[in-house]
Amino acid sequence: TMSLMKRDTPICYTGERGVIQSVYFKPGVSVPQGEPLIGVCSIEKLPLIQKIITRVKADWDSHS
Repeated sequence: TMSLMKRDTPICYTGERGVIQSVYFKPGVSVPQGEPLIGVCSIEKLPLIQKIITRVKADWDSHS
């Protein structure tokens, strides 16, 4: 659940089982209907995704 104006609002998820890898919303900011709120990744794929994120961030840092 997430807190919305001092009350809990359940967030339903019906996809693959996994871990929350990314959060695409911020408190107090509306998200358009149909937009993703979270990114879910299977536990087996998490190390690969973390490697890719690290590589992309390093590439961005070297170009800035």
